[in-house]
Amino acid sequence: MSQPALPSNLVSIEQLLAVLPVRRSRRWMVQYLHKTKVDLHGRPLYRRLGRDMLIYLDRVIEAAMPLRIVAARNKKTTSLYIRGSYLGISVDKSCRTDRRYLAVAILKRLEAAIERGES
Repeated sequence: MSQPALPSNLVSIEQLLAVLPVRRSRRWMVQYLHKTKVDLHGRPLYRRLGRDMLIYLDRVIEAAMPLRIVAARNKKTTSLYIRGSYLGISVDKSCRTDRRYLAVAILKRLEAAIERGES
């Protein structure tokens, strides 16, 4: 009897660490997965296979890079930026303001637009 094929987006922790755009330790990733068991849609980030974890690569990348407000990389400007990904959409956008409360409002509108499929 043959074994059922695993989905291609399931990877081991070592494979996940090799593919991630940021460098993280194995210990950090295991702690992150224990702390964050599901993604934004309530789907599990990993499956257990005995003692091993089989991780959904696309779900972890989406969950590990939420939208956040950061200062500009260039010190010549005081504008805040929104960076990260939301529902699989990558974002790197200027808020064109230095006021955090305005940037938070822009972030909420951007998330709503992505959920509606406008961005």
